[in-house]
Amino acid sequence: MVSESYGIFDTFSNAAGRNAHVDGEIPKALAANTDKLLGAAQKMAFADIIAHKLTPFATGLTVGQPVLLKEKAGMAATLKDALAARTRAVKAEEILPFWYVFQEGANDFGAVAVFKSAEDRTEHLLNVDALALKAKSKDLLEGEADISLFTVLAYKI
Repeated sequence: MVSESYGIFDTFSNAAGRNAHVDGEIPKALAANTDKLLGAAQKMAFADIIAHKLTPFATGLTVGQPVLLKEKAGMAATLKDALAARTRAVKAEEILPFWYVFQEGANDFGAVAVFKSAEDRTEHLLNVDALALKAKSKDLLEGEADISLFTVLAYKI
C-alpha cells in the first residue's frame, strides 16, 4: 500500500500576516482533525523568503517541485547568494509561474517551484542557469539535494 503525503505552502508579506493566519480558524480546524485526516501530528516550519517569482492570475498549475538543501559548513552566505542570484533567470522563464527560495534556520535552504506540466518542470531543470548551480552543489551542499515532485490539488496566488 502506498501512503500519500500532503503539504501546504503558505507565504505572507510579513510576520503579522503569517501569525494571524496561523491563529485563524482554518489552521485550528486542521490541527483539531489531524489524527483523523492524516493519522499523526504534522510539522509546521517557518522560513525566510530569499527570493520569489509570482505570476498574477497563473492558471493550470498541476505539478510542483520542492528542493531541500543543507549547506556545507561555513557556506551558508555563499549558498544564499547563489540561490538569490537565480532570480533574474527564473523571472525570464515563461514556463515557471511560481517560485520561492527560502532559508529555514541557519543551515537549511530550499526552493519550491510550480509548473503547468511535467514537461515544463523538465525544461526548467535543464535550464543553463539551473545546471550551473547544480555544478556548484558539491562545494555548497552537505550531501545531495532532496528533490521530489508533488501534484497541485489547489492554489491561490
